[in-house]
Amino acid sequence: GLKDEMDCSPTDKDRLKSWDTDKDGICDNQDPPFTLNEWIEIKPEGEDEKITFQVQGKYQINLSPYKILKYEVSNKDYQLCVIAATCLATGNTVDAMPVNNIAWLPARQYCQWVGGDLVTESQWEYAATKGQNIKYPWGNSLDRHMACQNGCDVSGKMAEVNAIPTGASPFGVFNMLG
Repeated sequence: GLKDEMDCSPTDKDRLKSWDTDKDGICDNQDPPFTLNEWIEIKPEGEDEKITFQVQGKYQINLSPYKILKYEVSNKDYQLCVIAATCLATGNTVDAMPVNNIAWLPARQYCQWVGGDLVTESQWEYAATKGQNIKYPWGNSLDRHMACQNGCDVSGKMAEVNAIPTGASPFGVFNMLG
């Protein structure tokens, strides 16, 4: 299992509990214990202090700079939070697949554990479209090669968290649709 893959003392669980995103890592200057994900900073262009954009041409949103994870959270990454006794187990077992069927609070606990926060609906929409009046992160036409919608293949299975780079948002965030 995941715990067997780590070689730290006194115990992996204790190390993960005390791991801080401002430190070098969990075990004597090793990389942080996350396998894939990284934060993407979303900030205003130019000298502006706020991000301002129109939602469907109806109302204006003002956002402070924020960050969002590049990929959906994988079961393997989420399991590290479970080992650290910060997150509740989900029952999801395929390492490279996205965590699913989890409530808002555990999702937020995970995001805070890795040094960020769960984004709001407006933050998510801006990260998906960069404030452009488009229906999908890549434009206005649905393209099944750019999203995993209703299953990516005839079997209806989900895609791995980094499986569809062609559908990334203007900021490079993966799988924002489907």
